[in-house]
Amino acid sequence: KKASNFREKKKFTESINTYKEVLEIDETNNKAKKALNKIEDEIKEAEFKQAYIENIEILVNTIINQKSVIEIQLLDHKKALESGATALFGEKYGDEVRVVNVDGFSKELCGGTHANRTGDIAGFKIISEGSLSTGVRRIEAATSKYASDILNDRSRILNKIEIELQEKG
Repeated sequence: KKASNFREKKKFTESINTYKEVLEIDETNNKAKKALNKIEDEIKEAEFKQAYIENIEILVNTIINQKSVIEIQLLDHKKALESGATALFGEKYGDEVRVVNVDGFSKELCGGTHANRTGDIAGFKIISEGSLSTGVRRIEAATSKYASDILNDRSRILNKIEIELQEKG
């Protein structure tokens, strides 16, 4: 972990030095310093966001790979909440609710999983992340074949870019 943090800090420093060179920033110039600080903040935020997304993907894919049983129960709304189930999005529920439980990871009111085990999900890839309102973030993700398709598409794009860069030499 320490080596990884060192590499991340080194990459960040290299990025800032590249910006200084590209923008020809003289650090004695106050306007340049302010611009550089803004760039540093944006890079830190982007790197934090990417690391956060990667950690979520690692966590979810770890749970998927455990192939745990997904328990589904129909319970009285009040009893479901008392059992520790969460209603994540504040939807309106009837008297009887569906509780989906992945032991040790998540227990929530849910209307629609069709998996019997976490392994049935077969992969998880975040495709977008954004703000819905103050303090509320939304993550959209693909699972199963769709996650694999996204990863394959991104890999093809990176390979194409790599070939083009090598040709330009």
